[in-house]
Amino acid sequence: MTTPVMSPPPIATDALRAISANYLFERMSSPPKRPRGRPPKKRLIGKNRLFGKNARLRANAVTVNIRVEQSSDGYGTVKAPEYVDEDDAELEVRKSLSGGEPVVKEIIDENGDDELAVVAEVKNSTGTLLSNVSAGREKKFKCTKCSNSFFTNSSLKHHAENDHKWDADRTVYSMESYGIPKTTRAAYLCRKCSIAFEEQAKHTKHMEQHGETTLTCADCCGIAFNHTELKNHLQAHRDKKVHFACGTCLVRFPSDLALMEHLKLTHETELFYFCKICALGSTIPDYVYKHISIHTGHHFTHSQRIGAVPVQLLNYKPANEKDFAIQVLLKILQLNTPSDCTHRSMLVQCDTLVTCKTCHCFQQWFSYMAYNKHSEETGFPTFVNMEPYADDRKDFPLIRYLSDENRSSMLRSGNVKAISGMRNPNIEANMAQTQPVSMMRNHIATSTKCKFAGCDKILYSEFDRQLHTMHESDSSWFCHQCGNSQKSEMDLFLHYVREHLTPAHAKQQVTGFKSNVFKLRCPLCQKLEFQTPKAFEKHIRTEHAAEFPFEASCCDARFAVKHLCDQHDKNHTEFLEANGTDVMCCLICGSLDMWSLPKDQNIECLRSHMIRHGLDYLSSCRSCLKQFPADIYQTQGIEHIREEHCFVNSESKQVVCKLCGQTGMTDEQFADHCRKSHLFNILVKSSHSTRGELVVSTGDEYDNYTGLKISKAAGRLRPSTSGAAGSGESSRPTNGEAEVITID
Repeated sequence: MTTPVMSPPPIATDALRAISANYLFERMSSPPKRPRGRPPKKRLIGKNRLFGKNARLRANAVTVNIRVEQSSDGYGTVKAPEYVDEDDAELEVRKSLSGGEPVVKEIIDENGDDELAVVAEVKNSTGTLLSNVSAGREKKFKCTKCSNSFFTNSSLKHHAENDHKWDADRTVYSMESYGIPKTTRAAYLCRKCSIAFEEQAKHTKHMEQHGETTLTCADCCGIAFNHTELKNHLQAHRDKKVHFACGTCLVRFPSDLALMEHLKLTHETELFYFCKICALGSTIPDYVYKHISIHTGHHFTHSQRIGAVPVQLLNYKPANEKDFAIQVLLKILQLNTPSDCTHRSMLVQCDTLVTCKTCHCFQQWFSYMAYNKHSEETGFPTFVNMEPYADDRKDFPLIRYLSDENRSSMLRSGNVKAISGMRNPNIEANMAQTQPVSMMRNHIATSTKCKFAGCDKILYSEFDRQLHTMHESDSSWFCHQCGNSQKSEMDLFLHYVREHLTPAHAKQQVTGFKSNVFKLRCPLCQKLEFQTPKAFEKHIRTEHAAEFPFEASCCDARFAVKHLCDQHDKNHTEFLEANGTDVMCCLICGSLDMWSLPKDQNIECLRSHMIRHGLDYLSSCRSCLKQFPADIYQTQGIEHIREEHCFVNSESKQVVCKLCGQTGMTDEQFADHCRKSHLFNILVKSSHSTRGELVVSTGDEYDNYTGLKISKAAGRLRPSTSGAAGSGESSRPTNGEAEVITID
């Protein structure tokens, strides 16, 4: 006989439900008991399941918030962003900020185990997981290579080891950041990273990390990551939306190479020329031009194959970093200073690119406005449009920097395509008619020829015109910054302070701009730098008497070669006989014309011959305008005139000056004649100046004055590492920076 199944009455069923709910609430409200001294275990919870004894719960019986955590599957991936690691704090249980109630799904467990029977599965409503779990947490572990942040340190390490595994910078990591050598015959350019490699193999390995993602624009030096981006950029070129502007002069050009010419002429920016097809580059434009002809069959024209960028844009990766660093330390190699700006890029844009006022590298229009604090309230600056060139520069604006042979070749074949039928939007844009604009300083709409006898150079800018007036000018000093000329060193220095230093001070005084600073680095110790002339002179006298064995009898100056010491003593003696008293001479160049004026209180600038050395000096031939840097004795200029502008009379064996016909002069008389009639002096912003300030330094002028350059060339001395400044010892820095020492 079958025993009937008795079902509990409704009252008993309701009581069972209430008891189960109360039991569940107590178990979840109170923490589990554990032995004393043992820390609580952290655990991973999968799906949230509630256990009880032969009981089932309905959704309306659950009255507590239940924390939900992801499982350990997918650890370290985006599938488990809220994973609780062992090094992280235990999550805090919070009520749902979204207000959603948990959903309880009844589960029928048929395993027959009363102790482990699954009574319900609880799921949070959509959107409550992140708010519940992460409401009280912060992603405090930030990646230094991208913008991602993580809750745990282990997740950050996993991200760095995997997601940044193929970053291009891993192939060029270096403890030192080098600029392009001032004379770089050949280097290989990565336009994505703005790095030039000395070794082609390293460049090839580096470019493999980028893959096939470098697409070159024929109309400018920019690159694109994909064909869609390049297509949009080329369309912007055709619509004449892409312009290239100078952020300092507020002028805008239709092509980037026209802007590069402006930077080189007006702002004395050195350029790095490169082949846009294979990335071979050089600071010598003729070398790149001769190279581009090897790419037979490429659809780029000759003028489209050459690109140019400011040298400040690039970092340099030498083949052998150790040997390279030694050559830099010994001043065998002179480097350009790379920019520290974060906006350095060669990526294509579809609007106006503006050069940075600091480094002359491109930045987007909005970035330029934001950095220079322009807004709708203050007003945006207006850029003046420059017309496309109508002379020889219309196809290749940098043609003037090629040799005569290559210039003629470019004029013949610069716009000749290797494959017929290809359009050249760049040339079409340059030939298009635009609205005339007013003539800007240092730029003229048409070119002219110099009218000086024997000089048929084409004058492309107002600066060129000013420079070529020095053929016959009675002024002896020329400002390389703007083309102004004066009759004396003092007058030209005052001009520079008034026209160039004062505006720089006005713009940057809020950032702690100093008008003049001393950085007198010892040419032998290399890493010792002095902030006062007295300290520098004392260091040379006490620590390097062996390297400067010849001491002048009239002053404290020391020389590396005897004939310069004798000449200096002679200058003192002649001055004493002519004026009845002797004077102090210049520490850097030995000049006896130590003029000095009161300090300019408006910009806190000292005004004297010594501060004039905050500008670099060049001598120049008046006839051919060839320039000679740091030629303080003008010996290079005199030798140039002797070889290029003189001849020896076959009968009298005397030197005859072809420029003026004078003859019958001794060597000393010939030198004086050249200085007075055929040479002039140029002052240019110091290569050590970063913001336009006057940086008084030693360098080549001091080496030429003391004969140290001659002594080094003869191999009679090596860079010294002995001694510290003055009487005290000082530890040497090991990070490549100069040790600054001040001795009163």
